[in-house]
Amino acid sequence: MTKPWLELNDPEINADDLMARIDVRLAQREVTDGRFQPHYPTFGHVSSLPQPIDDHFAPNLYHHLRALNDLKPPDTMPELAASPATRLPLLGKLWSLVRAQAHNLVLFYVNRSAADDAQTRAHVVNALNERARLVQEQQQEIAALRARFEQKGDA
Repeated sequence: MTKPWLELNDPEINADDLMARIDVRLAQREVTDGRFQPHYPTFGHVSSLPQPIDDHFAPNLYHHLRALNDLKPPDTMPELAASPATRLPLLGKLWSLVRAQAHNLVLFYVNRSAADDAQTRAHVVNALNERARLVQEQQQEIAALRARFEQKGDA
């Protein structure tokens, strides 16, 4: 037997009766309002770059959208160039340690900023891709309406 998800320590209220009442109300709500479907946000590039309608439709837009979709995140690995100070017998090791820790501290904040920028860029890319898709659909609808208008004008 499974353990109840609700436990009460009150002599006037029975947990089993209360759970049964909740189940009945949930079933009634499901009948009237439909089954609850949670919406979970998606992450990363959800929207892909739409294909242009034809070669003449906004070539600059698609050039920049393609370049934006192909951008890779920046490399943030530390690259410490050799320093004459690190060759000193006693202080060289200490200086290398201090220098590496200082770089790691800077990289910590740079990586936080880069992660925020990457998330922002992903949202912008998705928004622009969806906007381009919507513009294409609108252009197709406008072309279809113009064709219908011209047909009715000829008749």
